[in-house]
Amino acid sequence: MSFIGTRHFRKEDTSIDTRVLFASALLVSNEGNDSQYQESLLSKEVGELLTARSFEDGFAILETQMIEIVIMHSSIDGNSGITFLKRLKSLRPELPIVVIAPISQAHEILSLMQLGAWDYIDCSSKEGLELNIHSTLQRVAETKLSEIDKIQTHLERSAFWAAVHNAPDGLGILGVNGIVLFANKKFLDFCSLILKSPTKANPNFIDLLKMQNNNIALQVQEQLEKEVKNEALWQTEIQIIDENLNQNPSSCSFDLFLSSVTFSEIQGGTSLSTLLRKVSPRLFVMWVRDSTARREQEKRQQELLSITTHDLKGPIGAILGAASLLQQYRENNPENNDGLIQSISSAGRNCLNLIEDLLSAHKMETGAFKIVPAWHDLDEIIESIMKDYESAAKLRKLDFLYTSPSSNIQIYADYLGLQRVLSNLLSNAIKFTPLKGKVWIKSANVDKFTQISISDTGMGIDPSEQSEIFEKYSRLKKHHNVSGSGLGLHIVKSIVSAHGGYISLESQVGMGSTFTIFLPFP
Repeated sequence: MSFIGTRHFRKEDTSIDTRVLFASALLVSNEGNDSQYQESLLSKEVGELLTARSFEDGFAILETQMIEIVIMHSSIDGNSGITFLKRLKSLRPELPIVVIAPISQAHEILSLMQLGAWDYIDCSSKEGLELNIHSTLQRVAETKLSEIDKIQTHLERSAFWAAVHNAPDGLGILGVNGIVLFANKKFLDFCSLILKSPTKANPNFIDLLKMQNNNIALQVQEQLEKEVKNEALWQTEIQIIDENLNQNPSSCSFDLFLSSVTFSEIQGGTSLSTLLRKVSPRLFVMWVRDSTARREQEKRQQELLSITTHDLKGPIGAILGAASLLQQYRENNPENNDGLIQSISSAGRNCLNLIEDLLSAHKMETGAFKIVPAWHDLDEIIESIMKDYESAAKLRKLDFLYTSPSSNIQIYADYLGLQRVLSNLLSNAIKFTPLKGKVWIKSANVDKFTQISISDTGMGIDPSEQSEIFEKYSRLKKHHNVSGSGLGLHIVKSIVSAHGGYISLESQVGMGSTFTIFLPFP
């Protein structure tokens, strides 16, 4: 497959349509009847024909026009065309040049051919001149198309090898004995990862695999020794563990794909195909794909599914249980209704938070999460969020307060995004604050920022874990028994950052924590 096809230059009889190939031509010749006749014949063979009556005029045209071919007399008014041709080759080295002159000027024709003219037209007589012009331009056109094909082939091969060498996956060509005959950069990186040092030239891939996983190495060897009648694909997965990390060894996963290659599939004539035929009677292609990120993502998704299933069961069970008790107490013990309603409200809020976290995380991963900031009354937003969590705070008998140095603070933010931020921070504060503790919110405008602080008298966060809590799926070790997806604070930071703001944390173990978000004025 070519970048630029040359087929459309040919007619049905396979001759070349020089009117298309040479869409713009230049004739540099003397004035006179012979030149006019030559011009009329050339006009039939090329697209647009421009004429110049001197070499200087011809060069001026070449500097301003995109000429596809030049037909020149060997001399004009006693001036040799040698200087013109040299200047022309310097300006357009790839341009076809044809000399038109009588055979009696063979010496001049030969000199011009040696300097780079492609061909010549014998104009010794008018008889047969039309055929001479046609034949010569056909030869020149064949040469031109051949040059185009060479350029195309070079571009295609260069693009192919650039794609192979820079491919995100490793590619290696193996002989039946496992010797690596060719490898791109990623394949060599994979080999070096096993060796824990730079790979030597032409390593034995089976020996390398034995250093990491003898079973997989034997499977690959078995595949290489098989009489493969079709180019069947074999694949497996291998894990490479970095043993240098004693406390937390890291594991990388790779998918291996092996297929056989017939020589008919290798383009003949290339130095690589010739070399490979000599080295091995059969060849195999080994693709190596780093699947570490995919495996980690699958693991996290599985963990998240388990966490979500577990965390939804609790509040849903609480809702159903409280609803059942409401049915029983509806007439006999109505004084218990308020507490049960608060339990239902709190459990429902927990379910909703978990679902909203999952939806927000999905939107952020897919790029569908957008913020649309506008001016809003901050007091109204905070009071609305506090009302949502009032039942949960009452259940834990918390002091639940909001203080602001001035009323009617206006904030420039995305309404739903800010609600999600405050909801997550309040939910965490209530969840991790002991009974009869305190959770309070403060807001103020300071130094071109609107600041909102949510503080609690909870258990606090160890300094060693404070830098990790905003990472995706991050959960504190001491909270592993508390429901949660590990997405909340990651979502908070992402939304605040999307506003051009930032979030800070102050915390002491056993004393509590304060999260402060800073949203800039527009």
